[in-house]
Amino acid sequence: MHIIHSTQSEIHHLHLVIAYNPLKMDKHDVLCKRPALGCQASWEAAWCDGFARHYLHPDHPCTPLEALAKFESAKHCRQWKFIRDHGVFDREYGILEEGLKLLKKFEGTVVGV
Repeated sequence: MHIIHSTQSEIHHLHLVIAYNPLKMDKHDVLCKRPALGCQASWEAAWCDGFARHYLHPDHPCTPLEALAKFESAKHCRQWKFIRDHGVFDREYGILEEGLKLLKKFEGTVVGV
């Protein structure tokens, strides 16, 4: 049970870090019609109001890809490509893989449970 709880806790912490810290744009998209600072402010508002709401929803949380798809479909900004292209959610999948590896090590070792 400890492995499952620690994996869940690590993923939950990662979700909070990602959701409450909108990524800073690495560059301003030349096709964006807003000034760079206005674009960043719009991006942060869209992140918190769009992406984070779906990602952290208490009753129906989305997977990273589901939340990203909803955020992407809103088309608030073109920076969603930055998220997809830079593997922002790869860490979550890595945590899951590590938890599964640990569980597989203990598979069949518990007797009489």
